[in-house]
Amino acid sequence: MKTSIIMYIAIWVIALTIAALGFAGVIELPTKNELSNGSLTYMLSIATIGLSLITAYFAMRVFNLSAIKMYIIKAKPEQQVLRYHVICRLRIIAIAITIFFDAATYLLTADTSSLYLSAIMLVALMFCCPRQ
Repeated sequence: MKTSIIMYIAIWVIALTIAALGFAGVIELPTKNELSNGSLTYMLSIATIGLSLITAYFAMRVFNLSAIKMYIIKAKPEQQVLRYHVICRLRIIAIAITIFFDAATYLLTADTSSLYLSAIMLVALMFCCPRQ
């Protein structure tokens, strides 16, 4: 339980620190596309959008999947809590990877859609707060 909450808080702290450093001017925000290949920029943007959509959808719906329900329900009562927290950690890790991939894409391409997708994933992260 504590590990899930620590991971959750750590991701928020890292994401907000990066945003604060960017606004303060410590991290130099891109003004132009760092990639010279237009098709690579397009493919990276499409990959970012697809990854964000899929991750947000499955992170929100994971407990409604019958296989996950059966994985948790079939366990002994003391194991059910442990399995629930394992799934919570996987949700948090998937969203964290997507947030940082979106941020890296923004820094490479200077495309603000990646920045908006990072914000959307942070909102999705709010709904993944582990409960007891």
